[in-house]
Amino acid sequence: MKFDTTQQSYVGLRNIVAERTNRVIGWVGSGLSAQAGLPTWTGLRDALIKSFENKAGTLTSEDREKILQQCKEIRAIKDNWVAFDRLKRLGETTYRETIRESLKLAAKAPVPSAYEYLWKLRISGLLNLNIDRIATRARQSQTGATVTEFSGKRIADFLHVLKSPQPFIVELARGSR
Repeated sequence: MKFDTTQQSYVGLRNIVAERTNRVIGWVGSGLSAQAGLPTWTGLRDALIKSFENKAGTLTSEDREKILQQCKEIRAIKDNWVAFDRLKRLGETTYRETIRESLKLAAKAPVPSAYEYLWKLRISGLLNLNIDRIATRARQSQTGATVTEFSGKRIADFLHVLKSPQPFIVELARGSR
């Protein structure tokens, strides 16, 4: 399907970007990082469940059944935020190590072109639902300059950044960093 460049929303955005009449802030999720070979949130969730199921195989019968039942319940949860919270409670070490292993490609994977195109638009900032830091690498590869990064939990401490001309990245899925 061809993109319709005459649709009003596209024309309006194109004019704002071209004329710089308003600040533009991007919002990205795991789809962009998937182009770099990283898992989507669903893929990461599946990897975590599989890790816990593998871990269950090393436990006593009673503990194994308990973990496997919880994994089955988590698979049925539609809301990823709830599912990830439940997975973290199954075992923080396994949770962290599985995520670390799943995202290790992020440090060296080529930056997907969609990130580069976003920064070429000279967006003011980026609301990032990813935990892989590829958005930051994309910004730094464009300019060589650092970008102000902070977690969504700390937004009150960075209100001045949101109003400044300096680009920023709000890491919505990261901890208190």
